Amino acid sequence: MAEPWEWVRRLQRRIEHEADELFRAIKEFEARTGCIVPLYNIVETGDEVIISVDLPGVRKEDIELEMTPSSLILEAPCRTPLPSSRFGSRYRLHLEIPAEVETDSAKARLQNGVLEIKALKKRRGGTRIKIE
Repeated sequence: MAEPWEWVRRLQRRIEHEADELFRAIKEFEARTGCIVPLYNIVETGDEVIISVDLPGVRKEDIELEMTPSSLILEAPCRTPLPSSRFGSRYRLHLEIPAEVETDSAKARLQNGVLEIKALKKRRGGTRIKIE
């Protein structure tokens, strides 16, 4: 019976190794490009998509934000208290949105260092037509 548990432990070690490699690659990208990938969260409700992005110290005037029906592109200067080339100088984020959205419905709000973007999902199906 020890063999199945050994397989689980090997799988767990492999997952931990892959996660470490991913975080190392992200840090190398940030160091090489001077860009920081900010923390974010995507929530899909019945009729909208809500994206929250952590942007501490950023003013709303400095945020460049573009949305397509299937993606979001964000760029903003990084305000870090540590002036060093080791840390990135810009936030950069390119997200694939899990459901197509109506870009003209998108609204963004920056509050306490968190940018929240809300957009309505594209309606599926047709429109009911009344017969005269």
